[in-house]
Amino acid sequence: MGGAGIRAVSVSARRPGGWARARAAVSVAAVAVLGSAGLVAATSSTAGALGPNAIRAGFNTSTFAGNDDGSTTVALPFSVHFFSGTFSQLFLNNNGNVTFDSALSTFTPFDLSTANRVIIAPFFADVDTRVGNAATYGTGTVNGHNAWGVNWPGVGCFDSNDSVLNYFQMVLIDRSDVAAGDFDVEFNYDQIQWEAGTASGGDGNCLGGSSARAGYSDGTAANTFELPGSAVNGAFLDSNATTGLVHNDLNTSQLGRYIFSVRAGQTRTSTSLTTSLSGGNHSGTSISVPTGIAVTDSATLSGSNASGASGTVTYTVFSDSGCTQAVADGGTKDVGEGGSVPDSDPVTLAATGTYRWQASYSGDDANAPSTSTCGGEVETVTPPLSTSIAGSPNPVSAGNDVKYTVTVHNNGGAAVSSVKITDTLPATTTFVSASAPFGCTGTGPVTCTLGTIAAGGSASAKIIVKTASGSGGTTVTDSATTSPGGGHASTNTNIVTPTPGTTTGFVPPGGSIDTGGNNPAHLSLPNTGTGATITLRQVPTGNTFCNGPCNGTATFISNFPGYSDPAHPIDLKLTFADGSLAAARNDFAMSTIYKVRDNETVGVPVPDCNDNPNWTPAQMQAAANRRLLRVGTQSGIANPAPCVDSRSITKVSNTQYKVTFEILYLSDDGGFARK
Repeated sequence: MGGAGIRAVSVSARRPGGWARARAAVSVAAVAVLGSAGLVAATSSTAGALGPNAIRAGFNTSTFAGNDDGSTTVALPFSVHFFSGTFSQLFLNNNGNVTFDSALSTFTPFDLSTANRVIIAPFFADVDTRVGNAATYGTGTVNGHNAWGVNWPGVGCFDSNDSVLNYFQMVLIDRSDVAAGDFDVEFNYDQIQWEAGTASGGDGNCLGGSSARAGYSDGTAANTFELPGSAVNGAFLDSNATTGLVHNDLNTSQLGRYIFSVRAGQTRTSTSLTTSLSGGNHSGTSISVPTGIAVTDSATLSGSNASGASGTVTYTVFSDSGCTQAVADGGTKDVGEGGSVPDSDPVTLAATGTYRWQASYSGDDANAPSTSTCGGEVETVTPPLSTSIAGSPNPVSAGNDVKYTVTVHNNGGAAVSSVKITDTLPATTTFVSASAPFGCTGTGPVTCTLGTIAAGGSASAKIIVKTASGSGGTTVTDSATTSPGGGHASTNTNIVTPTPGTTTGFVPPGGSIDTGGNNPAHLSLPNTGTGATITLRQVPTGNTFCNGPCNGTATFISNFPGYSDPAHPIDLKLTFADGSLAAARNDFAMSTIYKVRDNETVGVPVPDCNDNPNWTPAQMQAAANRRLLRVGTQSGIANPAPCVDSRSITKVSNTQYKVTFEILYLSDDGGFARK
């Protein structure tokens, strides 16, 4: 076998036809296969003979007589400059390759970088033409250029097996119109059914073993290229729809065709494009912008010769995921000094949807063409209008008004006319009024006209509704939708709290007074002592409740004569409407119970829990032990804190909690007393 580091091992084998020769099954280690930018996967299924019709007609004036591992010398109709040499003849080797410096009879494919010779191999494997078709070759023209080509038109594999056939071709095309010695190489494939002869480890159908290789080399690693799939079992076959040779192409749109340009002795190196979008203060490979916003694409060209690249880059916008339906052109830009690529022209898309950008490089004498990945850059165009709602006050007391301000923002790049909002209004509310720059109609839903909103501008409508008087402890949600352009809907939720008020009534021993659904819902007095008239007041606490941003109402218990005996503390039972623990926590923790002396300002707790210089040590200790009544994790501390001593919290049922506590207050003489 020829090639650096490769030796023939002689074994005796009887060949069909009554003759014998030396054969060696040589195991060649697989090498990394070079990738190729621009290698395009096809979508077709398994190809039959002569389909995808990549093989060019002709180039068959001479026949290379049927043989096994033979070679013949062929004079070229033009000289080719390939790497370090200029050649006017080549050696046609039956095993799917040509060499320029000496013949090659090796039948088991090896790493082309170790060939120690100049080689071009469309399908380097053990071709056996002693039966079936033989190779043909001759001259012709391609696109007006002189050419020489060789065909392997349905050839079998060793050992004399023509039950599986490969159709492939190599064409050398004269490009002396560019410069003396310049040429193009075409590998063309119409059917690949086998990959290795039996002497190379293949089975009876010439599958497996040391599989075929395809590429070129001058015998050095620096100047070697192999198609992806070389030396990989099953990779080149028609049955492999991903890497099969008939299912792909290179530097052309013809499936099964691979083109390499050789200029000044060097093949054009692979290139790739890295791209990124920018627009509307967003950048990256995937951005979202409103309609009317201009977007630009930027590209960076890479490759070993990219710094000296020339040619052009074309930017295109597609509306489909396969990048076949172009909807906008970002321009064609000349590659600048150092291989720099100018940005695309700005592209403004008027229709919402998802778009794919793609950049394509034309290539030049030293750099192969390339195209960025379809779907590698995605622009999502959204409606220009967005909506926001703010409801005030929040929370709102039941029976009071809420004002909703609905604001529409134009995030797009152009003015939008005839803008309207439609507000459905919250349930359990009553329409009060609505206003907008161009008026409102309806009482639920309400439609307000905002007119024309400039790019970057906004306009608002104001809608007032009244919450139901008995809706305390609920929430109301307002929703509005913007038009035109499919502007999105927005919602706002307000908390409705019980209406602050005062309840007064006579409570006999063992009796109760109902506060009409306010918090607390039920107050019971002990079974001893005389009856009394008590007053419950509920007032907003402001934002100091719970030492922070809590809101709600506080319940104040006025003096009730007849219950001055410290031995009889108040027994308070609270009933929660929905029975949920969460509701219980909220209702309970958001109510602070204060004892207020007659004629004292409502909302001022007594005492303030600071040490009183007149207190006895026992009174001070009692004050230190007082704590705010609380339930669960929603407990809060009022500021200033009322001195409430929680004696016990007992769950009566899923809807009731019985709480026994004492309230400290200052007696008229400044002493310490209990209720």
